[in-house]
Amino acid sequence: MSEFAEFAKGNTSLAVFNGADTVYIQTAGDTSNFPHVPEMGMTIPLANTATGRSLLSMLSDEQLALKLEEIESQYPGSLEACGTRIEESIKSCKEKGYCISFGEWRENMHAMAAPIGKTSDGLDVTISCGIPAYRARKEEVENDLAPRLASVAENLRLINIFGN
Repeated sequence: MSEFAEFAKGNTSLAVFNGADTVYIQTAGDTSNFPHVPEMGMTIPLANTATGRSLLSMLSDEQLALKLEEIESQYPGSLEACGTRIEESIKSCKEKGYCISFGEWRENMHAMAAPIGKTSDGLDVTISCGIPAYRARKEEVENDLAPRLASVAENLRLINIFGN
């Protein structure tokens, strides 16, 4: 995580579901002069973040339907505003291994996320990286950084980091 954060010039985090939100459980990277520092325990919305959408991509159709109901109950109107992007991100995670968000949650941030898997006690875990928009062009995120993050997620699965 630290190596990727350094390479991307951002912060890399692990996150899990927390109701209609996601909660950061670990972060590595540069926390100085940074527009967004995802501290452990900090929550962010599922619907309009790459981190949240990556987590949503790991759910079965039935689980996803229930989670979307929970999101809409907690944040009325969010599915109307973000529904298309949620669908696109889930498809991207399943096909490419990652999803991207350009300034949707924080205007000055590019974010990418890749699903990792489940912990031995059943928590879905994703890895994400946020970088200030001025540090990378969208094309660099799409063609280099996000695929690399998907490789990090794959490596974490291969080394069986969660013991399952």
